[in-house]
Amino acid sequence: MSDKFDLCVPCAAALFEQGSRMRKVREVPNVKLTCSRCGRRRYGATYQTDGGTALEGKKA
Repeated sequence: MSDKFDLCVPCAAALFEQGSRMRKVREVPNVKLTCSRCGRRRYGATYQTDGGTALEGKKA
């Protein structure tokens, strides 16, 4: 089962460093979103995970 999350750039980078397996689903230039991990409104993209991520059930 794969989940989709809106992540800001710093949170996505931190999850990649932790070894989470994610891929970008949607990225629109110069768009702000509310991050599913930290809750801040920042620039980012929507990512799809294959499981095993550090996010607890917060979906886009």
